[in-house]
Amino acid sequence: MAYLELLRPSNIIILFFGTLLGAFVAIGGGAFSQLDTYLAGLATILIGGAGNVINDYFDIEIDRINKPKRPLARGALSRMHAFRYWLILNLIALIISFFLTPLNLLMALFTIPMLYIYSRYFKRMLFIGNLVISILVSLGFLYGAASTGEVQNVFYPTVFSFLLNLGREMLKDLEDVEGDNALGATTIPIRFGTTATLALVTLIFALMISTTVVPYWTREYGHMYFLVVMLGTNLPLLYVMVKAWHNPTKENLYRQNTLLKVAMAFGIISVALGKV
Repeated sequence: MAYLELLRPSNIIILFFGTLLGAFVAIGGGAFSQLDTYLAGLATILIGGAGNVINDYFDIEIDRINKPKRPLARGALSRMHAFRYWLILNLIALIISFFLTPLNLLMALFTIPMLYIYSRYFKRMLFIGNLVISILVSLGFLYGAASTGEVQNVFYPTVFSFLLNLGREMLKDLEDVEGDNALGATTIPIRFGTTATLALVTLIFALMISTTVVPYWTREYGHMYFLVVMLGTNLPLLYVMVKAWHNPTKENLYRQNTLLKVAMAFGIISVALGKV
């Protein structure tokens, strides 16, 4: 169970369906009859899960303050076991990527070391860490599309994912100020404070909401997309921001970050409906 916890199942499930969505957006419903689509989804789970493992490997001291129930922080697994687990997950992902397309293999070869560098260096750097991880997460859509041999039509879901994850990462930094500050990390909340961070997150989510209207306005996505994205994604975003401004405590921000995962899931559903 500790090995499973390290992967953070709720996160990698979203990555899996995001990858399938990328394939679907690229070539339509035929993507679901191709084995490569599901192999791409599996590889994304492995790479994303490995990224979470190496993150916990480097963050063990911070997690003992911010997230003491995580497997390494509570001593359920050793750092050595976690590192070996990271190696195995990535090796399997690379083997799968080798049997997909050259672009899939190239993306895997890029993403795996970048997730390592992010966890070891970038995560504690002002804004750079937020930017890097948001880009890497949003590549899941492109990875899924690449498995079909076509990479068109994934612009909008990639942008949506990038903006939503960027805002969410900053809220997570606000949630984790205590541990980050204790171990010398430089994050936006530590450098500029709560109000400035919330103002920046609000700006990012406002841009995200505005961007979701564009494919409906250009008639690339239909009415069902607009309905689901407005009610399932944009409305929760507004709710999260109101609650975060009203009560920016660690406990409340944790709840709001959990709700953002629901918003992400509905974002995936909305784009899928937009291409039906």
